Amino acid sequence: MAKDYAEIDLIPKKKIQNISLIVIRISQKDSKIKSVMTYNAFDDSTLLEFSEIKFQPIDPGVFEFNPPQGIDILKMN
Repeated sequence: MAKDYAEIDLIPKKKIQNISLIVIRISQKDSKIKSVMTYNAFDDSTLLEFSEIKFQPIDPGVFEFNPPQGIDILKMN
């Protein structure tokens, strides 16, 4: 059975007590974030569940993208 979501696991490069893992669950249907689960070094967890998410346009000037050296950038239109 196929999942109706994708998960992204984020692991810190340096070991810290506050966060050892962040798991982001994204809907395959509408690409919206459904939940974020954080874990700490003591294996405690915190679950954040989202509903009624609304996306609004963001001024592109707010962000600056500096790609690391040696990567290829693919523009998708």
